[in-house]
Amino acid sequence: DGWAGRSLLETYAEERLSVAWQNTQQSLKNALKLAQVPQALGTDVDPTSARMNASLHDPGKRDEVVAAVEAQAEHFDMLGLQLGYLYAAGALVPEGEPPPLESPREYVPTAHPGARLPHAWLDVEGERRSSLDLVSYEHFTLISFGAHDRWAEAAPRHATPLAPHFNHVRIGVDARPSDDDWRTTCGVDANGALLVRPDQHIACRMASLPDDPHAHLSDVFTRILEASS
Repeated sequence: DGWAGRSLLETYAEERLSVAWQNTQQSLKNALKLAQVPQALGTDVDPTSARMNASLHDPGKRDEVVAAVEAQAEHFDMLGLQLGYLYAAGALVPEGEPPPLESPREYVPTAHPGARLPHAWLDVEGERRSSLDLVSYEHFTLISFGAHDRWAEAAPRHATPLAPHFNHVRIGVDARPSDDDWRTTCGVDANGALLVRPDQHIACRMASLPDDPHAHLSDVFTRILEASS
């Protein structure tokens, strides 16, 4: 729609390549671990039902088989890998060193730029909605946790090709969390805000209210849409 320069296209590989590499490495790791099961059962050298049944009924082999089966957990339980991946660079405003993926099985929510917006249950006009439901698939979404008028003042002046309109969601007004836990998870203070891309990934985290929200957001949009980090 003419929002951005052509250089934005280059960020696709910049963002996704590291994720693809991480997934490939985990896939290889999973494949190698699969071999542990037939090895524990003895069916790698004697691929018969008799050999398998003998191993399953052998108390001395039982612990080895159980350990081999438990070792496959990462193959089927990978929320950390599936939801916790993070873009370290690309169409976003970097913020120091991104947190590492501690475990492919454990998803640790974070609003570090490049991460997926953390989920939280919110009250939206009397309905229970996920924070992810607040994100527009067509526009950027600004989620402010306070100082809503100051953040809103930036919106009307941002209707240029490199600063498109964005949705503005006011936490505590448009959507109400049950407590401050979600804000703490997001790593912002009571007047901070998050700028979220249409793909639900954090474009910029503003941990506190800048002196000039308009100038700050103008710079943020320029950096993201011209893909100049």
